[in-house]
Amino acid sequence: MSHTPGPWVIEQLDDGENMDSHIAIYGYPWVVAEVQVDVPSLPGMANANLIAAAPELLEALEDARFALYGNGPGNPKIDAVIAKAKGELK
Repeated sequence: MSHTPGPWVIEQLDDGENMDSHIAIYGYPWVVAEVQVDVPSLPGMANANLIAAAPELLEALEDARFALYGNGPGNPKIDAVIAKAKGELK
């Protein structure tokens, strides 16, 4: 499985008629996720930021794994998270 390449960016899709808005995360030209944000509490915005950072987080984790372990056996938790992000089953 191959994900939409980064960078992913956030755009607000507010209809201007109610207190709810939607946040779209784009990996141009595709929408990779949509998050509903209920105003005034904004946990949805934190979720949107985390989703938008996913490609860079995966790349950084893979770089850190290689720096620590090379191509050898790594940390099972790190390897499991990388496999989960790539849709690989272990």
